[in-house]
Amino acid sequence: MIGGIAHAFNGSEDQALRMIARGLKLATDGAMTYDARCASASWPRRLPDDAWVLETDAPDIPPQWRRKDGARLRNEPGELPAMGR
Repeated sequence: MIGGIAHAFNGSEDQALRMIARGLKLATDGAMTYDARCASASWPRRLPDDAWVLETDAPDIPPQWRRKDGARLRNEPGELPAMGR
């Protein structure tokens, strides 16, 4: 078993399952909150809760609600609880 964290994971379900089988945690960030990403991929919700690690990537990669009129607002660590829902 390898172990570790796949930073800013943005892969497929197959890739996720292979990484988890090797002991990796999948780190996700604000990108997973965007409507286009969520609508096209329901599989992340089927993975065990302990497969995920939340990361801020602050001040980059803000969640969808930190965008205004197409502009990206600064991402803050305080957004983590909402990103984990």
